[in-house]
Amino acid sequence: MAGIALAATPALAATSSSDGSAGMGLILILFMIACYFFPAIIAVCRGHHNTLAIFLLNLFLGWSGLGWIGALVWAATAVRRPIDPDYVRVRRDDF
Repeated sequence: MAGIALAATPALAATSSSDGSAGMGLILILFMIACYFFPAIIAVCRGHHNTLAIFLLNLFLGWSGLGWIGALVWAATAVRRPIDPDYVRVRRDDF
């Protein structure tokens, strides 16, 4: 009978603890997710024109390390800005 009682008691049963370890665990998990998506966060903050592609590279290949570094470098590259049409306009009679 003792074997049945032990089998019915889960080994990882939730216990009431007031030390805040669950809250710290949640904060740690959120911090790790933010670190993993750091290249995508940088791309969004910089307004990069390839933000979606950087996010997808980070999502699918970031685990390899090389994909994460590639996404970080890509997020740090120059951002294309729209060209002011008044500045670029060249008229035929200007020549």
